[in-house]
Formats: sequence, C-alpha cells, structure tokens
Amino acid sequence: MGWIKNPITILVAGFAGSIIWLVVGLLFTLGDNDKYGKLSMPGEGTFELPAEEVVISYQERANLSDDDSLDVPDDLQVFVRSLETRQPLQLEGAGSLTSYKVNDLDGTSAFKVDIPKEGRYSVRASRPGPTAPDPAVTLGPGPDWVRVGAGSGIFLLAGFLGAGVSALLGGGRSKSKVLPATTPVPGRPSPRAPQAATAVSTAPPAAPAAVDTEADDPAEELRKLDSLKASGAVNQDEYDRLRADLLKRL
Repeated sequence: MGWIKNPITILVAGFAGSIIWLVVGLLFTLGDNDKYGKLSMPGEGTFELPAEEVVISYQERANLSDDDSLDVPDDLQVFVRSLETRQPLQLEGAGSLTSYKVNDLDGTSAFKVDIPKEGRYSVRASRPGPTAPDPAVTLGPGPDWVRVGAGSGIFLLAGFLGAGVSALLGGGRSKSKVLPATTPVPGRPSPRAPQAATAVSTAPPAAPAAVDTEADDPAEELRKLDSLKASGAVNQDEYDRLRADLLKRL
C-alpha cells in the first residue's frame, strides 16, 4: 500500500479512473441503439419516446469487415413529429458518436433529436437512392452527459484531493527532526557514558635496585652504578652520593 503515500501515483490513478468511467459510461449509454424501437425503410411508425436526447441510427446488411465502419447515406431522410402537437421536430447531425455491429448488420449514428415531452411520436424514414439490404433506422438513448460527466469529475476530484492530502502528510513527515542517539528523550533513561577503554595506571614506577655500598668489591659496584645511571634507574644526586661512598672504600 506504499502507493497511497505517493501524490503523483494518486493523481495518475484519479486521471485513469476518470477516463475509464468516461469510456465505459459512453459505451453503456450508446450501446442500446434500438431501445425505443426500429423502423424498416421505407416506412413510418409510432414510438413512445422519453423527454431526452434520442439518437437515430441507420443500419443495413453491408457485410463490412471488422476494420470498416458504415457511413451515413447522403440521401437518408428522417422526419419526427409529435402526435400531440402535430409539430415536426428539428433533427441535428449526430456527429462522431458511434458505429456498431449487431450480428451481420452494420450501423452508425445518423441524427439526434431533443424530445421536449414524453409521449408518442411519429417517425418516417426513406432513402430515394439505391436500396441496400435490410435498411432500417433505430431509435435509442443519447449519451447521458450528466451522469457520465459527474462520475468522471468525481474520480478526477478525488485524485486531486488525495494527492494534496498525501503531499501535506508527506511534507510534515519530512520536516520532523530525528533526535540524535545521545540526546535525552523525556520518559527514557539517559544513555550511559562510554567507559574508558584502558585504565590509566597511577602507581609509581618501581624503585631502582639499590647499590650495595658495603660489598667486598667497590670497583665492581662502581661499574654497576654506572650502568644504573646510564639506564636512568638513578638520578644524578643518587649517583653522586653512592659513587662518593664507593670511592671512599677504594
């Protein structure tokens, strides 16, 4: 779950969710092309239509490959009239909404019309030009831009808010100071001072070996005394005193 702490990842997830919702919402909205009925051409029929945008699609048995799509015939004529008011409705081009396949039938969006009031409407469709196999028009719902746009916007907003919160929390953590190991913390025992690696000896150095001034051979003792002085075992005052005693015995 480390991705929750990354603002960029959260923002990308929000964008991805927004796009997925938009695409899936449009596919579900535009997928039911003959929800309100189908009219074989040429012909006229009565349809119960809701008060919303209705898409009128043209379809025929064109035997197109999966890579090809059906074009709207230039000579296609469709008329929609309210049976209550007897007034014709204005049709608009459907634009680049959708193309579809149903079994071996190919279809494409041709017109869209705003139905002002729910009720019964007369639809008449014809094509003066060459007749295609099984030509017909279908009536289905237009894109529900309110629902699709709202859902997409919610994902996008959630991504921005989540990224902002994650950035604020991450910034607060980065500014927190880490206490050094030797800094005393309230409620915790103070760390022990490191012990000395080596104890310093304060004992005085061993006393130098005494010179036996009562020895039988003063000359030998003089040689020993000179050796002790040379090694630093006796200082100058001791050396002079002992040497004077030995010289008296010579």
